[in-house]
Amino acid sequence: MEPFKYYYKILIKYIDKNFISNMYMMWTDSKRHYHNINHLIDILTYIEKNRNKIESYNDYICLLLASFMHDVYYVPSDKFNEDKCIDLLKRNYISSDITILKRSIELIETTKYRKIPTNKTTKLFWLADNSILLSDLNNLKKYENNIRKEFSFVNDRIYKEKRIEFLKSNLGMFGKTVDDNILNLINFVENIYKK
Repeated sequence: MEPFKYYYKILIKYIDKNFISNMYMMWTDSKRHYHNINHLIDILTYIEKNRNKIESYNDYICLLLASFMHDVYYVPSDKFNEDKCIDLLKRNYISSDITILKRSIELIETTKYRKIPTNKTTKLFWLADNSILLSDLNNLKKYENNIRKEFSFVNDRIYKEKRIEFLKSNLGMFGKTVDDNILNLINFVENIYKK
């Protein structure tokens, strides 16, 4: 899937045309190893697979806009990535439908938190963004290696501590099989960074 081609006719109705080409460059930046266009494709694929669960066409549009915008700005050292993505959405939103803008912003906001939302559409987006955690251990290890590359500016001790903290925050959310894989991934991280 080439998301910027596939969804162009939708994007052009809501996002400034000039910014759409910037979005593509941002998503394909070579410094991105996990939060890149493959992550965007995974989210869009998850949404399309669950399209029958989406209650309205407007919800579908909001899910698509949130997908393209939620990590359009991504700098691992920046603690305000989501806020900057929301700001970019606000500045480049061209539709007069403010309800879609507000709902898209709400969806992006949910990615800040390690709690599965209860609202059906919000939950679908949160799960789409976190669907990598449902992978088998081999894919989780690839994910881990890509995250480490993005955080290469952090020393091993701090990275290990923060990464394990993040991984543990996901335990109990997705069921036993996922928990077992996450625990194995935690063990993998602990063994790589023994220092």
